[in-house]
Amino acid sequence: MLADIFVLPYVARHPESAFVIEGPERVVGYVVCAPNTVAFDHWFRDEWWPGMSKRHRASAAESRKDAALLRYADAVGKRPGSFLEEYPAHLHIDLLPAAQGKGAGRKLINVLVTHLRDHGVPGVQLTTGARNAGATAFYTRMGFDRLHEPEGAVTFGKRLSVPSID
Repeated sequence: MLADIFVLPYVARHPESAFVIEGPERVVGYVVCAPNTVAFDHWFRDEWWPGMSKRHRASAAESRKDAALLRYADAVGKRPGSFLEEYPAHLHIDLLPAAQGKGAGRKLINVLVTHLRDHGVPGVQLTTGARNAGATAFYTRMGFDRLHEPEGAVTFGKRLSVPSID
C-alpha cells in the first residue's frame, strides 16, 4: 500500500519528476514529486485512488498501520494547503539504509530542485515525522525551512529561485 500511495502515483502522473539512485545491483533510493500539489491531489482522489483503494480495504481491516494509510489516502485533496501558493510542489524521498549518509539524499534533492527551478516551480514542501531527527536535520542542512508542526510531524518548505528569461 505504501508504494500505491507514496511512489507509484507520482511516477505514473509525473515521470519527469522522479529520480533514482542506483547501487551496484539495484535502486537504493528515489525522490518523486508532484510539481502542482492541487492538480495532483485531484487526479489522485478522482482517478488513481478509487481503483487502488479497493485492493487495500481488506488488509486495512486487519492492520492498524494499513487502516491509518487508508485514512491518509482517502483524505488526499481534502486537507487545507496553507503553503501551496509559495510551495506548490511536494516530494517524497526514500533511501535504503545502505545509501544513507553517503550523499545520495543530497544528490536526489539537488537534482529535483534543479528540475523544478528549470520548470518555473517557485517552491517545494514535504512532511516528515517529528521524531525523525536525522531527517529533520538533513532537510535543515538542505536549506528547507520549518513551515508547520502539526501533531507528530514537521512540514518543511524550500523556496526556489526561478531563472529569469532574458
